Amino acid sequence: MEYLAVALVALAVGIAIGFVARSRWANQSVKVAQEKAARIVADARTQQKDLIL
Repeated sequence: MEYLAVALVALAVGIAIGFVARSRWANQSVKVAQEKAARIVADARTQQKDLIL
């Protein structure tokens, strides 16, 4: 009976850790994508200024 309780607690902790890890990974991916988009926009604006001049 104790083994079942320990297994259930370990499963719950594992799920919680997995959820937090996945959330952090997703947030990091979004941050990288936003930085890449900002660089693309900055490059496009630079090219736009070069074409106007």
